[in-house]
Amino acid sequence: MTIGQTDVFLHMGTLLFAGYALLTGTASMLLTGLISILLHECAHAAAAAAMGQPPYELELTPLGAVL
Repeated sequence: MTIGQTDVFLHMGTLLFAGYALLTGTASMLLTGLISILLHECAHAAAAAAMGQPPYELELTPLGAVL
């Protein structure tokens, strides 16, 4: 998926964790966490773009994100 000029990737561990969350009934908590992490990293991306260094990749991992 691409947001603006930034490619967004899902780490394989994130997909496994999502499967586990679905099986244990905690999918809403996982979704809330992923949205929160994505918004947080988008704020970093906006700040970097404002300084003239737009990010090229964002990877969502089970423990957070890498921009």
